[in-house]
Amino acid sequence: MKEELTHILKTTRQFPADPGTVVEVTCSDSGAINSGSSEVTCTSGILFTFQREPHCSSPGKESIVAGIYIR
Repeated sequence: MKEELTHILKTTRQFPADPGTVVEVTCSDSGAINSGSSEVTCTSGILFTFQREPHCSSPGKESIVAGIYIR
């Protein structure tokens, strides 16, 4: 994950996670809206799958796509 994007999403889950673990993610900025999946599933260590890529944006600000590794 690009270092400048690591602050975009947050979770209480400790990593690495076991394969199959479902992780809830939220936007770290309280004013931001996640227009993607709020749950991602671990496939291996820090690799995840999801239905829609988590995407945090703030009204009136440029949208930022969170970098999540997928395989």
